[in-house]
Amino acid sequence: MLSFLTKFLTTCILFYGLLALLMYSFQRQMIFHPQDLDDQDRAQFQSYQISFSSQGVELYGWYLDSNSKDLKSKDSSKPLLIYYGGNAEEISWNIPYFQQFFDASLLLVNYRGYGVTGR
Repeated sequence: MLSFLTKFLTTCILFYGLLALLMYSFQRQMIFHPQDLDDQDRAQFQSYQISFSSQGVELYGWYLDSNSKDLKSKDSSKPLLIYYGGNAEEISWNIPYFQQFFDASLLLVNYRGYGVTGR
């Protein structure tokens, strides 16, 4: 009985160690799921798109003015909401939602590796 228990515990510990090693090795693939922005979506929101460089990487985002929903107006009477997307979220997909429910100017910025932003 003791021999069986020892073999069982050894097997469980080895299995657990192997599982922990595999999870550690593939943690980026299990946690981060960047989704590319297709050409149709990119064209739909092109008029709102802005870009800037940070540490040699070109970052992209979208600026929506609170009054005109256009880059031409520069009314600063409303607050500016800056939003970075969550995991596996292409934030440009939220532009219609933000336009409908927020009465503020919006700056939506992708993290590196999401959308068209460089890695």
